[in-house]
Amino acid sequence: MARVLIAWELGEAFGHLARCLRLAQGLVARGHAVTLALKDVRLPAAQTTAPGITVLPAPLTPQAGAGGSAPVNYADVLHVSGFADARDVAARLNAWRGMFALARPEVLVADHAPTALLAARLADIPHLAIGNGNGGFSTQALLAGVPLAMRPRHVEQALLAHRVEALGAGRLLSGRIDVDSVTASLQELLGNPAHRHAACAFRDRHGDFSPAQAIEQSLSCIERAFLDG
Repeated sequence: MARVLIAWELGEAFGHLARCLRLAQGLVARGHAVTLALKDVRLPAAQTTAPGITVLPAPLTPQAGAGGSAPVNYADVLHVSGFADARDVAARLNAWRGMFALARPEVLVADHAPTALLAARLADIPHLAIGNGNGGFSTQALLAGVPLAMRPRHVEQALLAHRVEALGAGRLLSGRIDVDSVTASLQELLGNPAHRHAACAFRDRHGDFSPAQAIEQSLSCIERAFLDG
């Protein structure tokens, strides 16, 4: 039996919660103990947690700038989600360390939980990220050397998810899925070191990348287009 911590920090839709609950139920059915650290601990009507699942609130700090203009990229999402102040980040990391001491997880599954991922990396706890193939979130996970489980919702996300899977740095959860298939995919991601090695290779290749480089590359492509034309 393993101890698994499933964390959800960011995102407003209760799709995050539904996914976390289904994973928790599947893991418990396989004989594991699960702690859920949730942004919102309110469960759906008539939903109860099975024995073996502990529900705790995720460590959060006030969101600076929340309610203003829409974020323009993932860095902006993090900026308004508690990453603008180093003291807030340090406070959440300290709280996550306390949660790790209580739950003693052998693995962390992060469903849009960037601070939990950082804390797990500092604590040397095996961890992976779950997302829908969103470019910002997926890129940041790979730049941290974290493999991805991806369930795309539209074409652009699917294209990126296929590219990440081709790199060996993630698994695409496609078609009709159930608890058993998702749990098996997560176990394969955690148990096969090739996925983490591929994610770390991506980090090593692109760790010095900056948005300014993207602009410069785009300008070069534009210039080549009209110069070659």
